Amino acid sequence: MTDVDFSMGWLDPSFWQRVVQGFNRQHQGQIRVTYRNFPVNRYLDELRRMFSGTGRRIDVIGGDVIWPAEFASKGWIADSESFN
Repeated sequence: MTDVDFSMGWLDPSFWQRVVQGFNRQHQGQIRVTYRNFPVNRYLDELRRMFSGTGRRIDVIGGDVIWPAEFASKGWIADSESFN
């Protein structure tokens, strides 16, 4: 089984928990997603810590449209098309 940590820094956390629970039910035995919630005002700082190696790993993130440029300039993320 594959374990994936997911985080999204806005909207009601209970919404994402329900989405993750539904996903986990549909993919039982194949993949298990764990939702990690951070307060909205700390989310970007938590991502920066994680990417710089001082925070706990998150596999899949949701973020503001302007964040990818910062993350990519530091080598923290890559365009998914680069993996084709």
